[in-house]
Amino acid sequence: MDGEQDRWNHNIHYHPFVLAAVPDGSERGLDVGCGEGVLARELRRIVPHVSAIDLDDRSIDLARQQDAGAGVRYISGDFLSADFEPDPFDVIVSVAALHHMDAVSGLERMRQPCARAERWSSSGRLEVGIRSISRSISPGRS
Repeated sequence: MDGEQDRWNHNIHYHPFVLAAVPDGSERGLDVGCGEGVLARELRRIVPHVSAIDLDDRSIDLARQQDAGAGVRYISGDFLSADFEPDPFDVIVSVAALHHMDAVSGLERMRQPCARAERWSSSGRLEVGIRSISRSISPGRS
């Protein structure tokens, strides 16, 4: 993890906002589209059990090489069809991955293994926001 604090790109820029939104008491987290695992390792600092998934085998290999004992469980596979453990995740994070899949399918899939799915309103809307950027996404609507 040495040197990761010095890295910057448009995706890494949003990590502090994502991490600040992690609910207190979260025990299990998932990073969707983890790439080389930078966000997953940062998440592991505040959430005891973190899994990270990416479709690209090379990225998962790089993530494992850079893990340096962080204890993240890296999964090479398709998030939309992966079979996750029976215990749900308390938090699911993702930066710059949703646009690589069907957005509605991705959001619905994020809802399934998440213990905190009650954050979805009764209308089926997920409130997505990063500080001043806030919008609603409604699964099932184009």
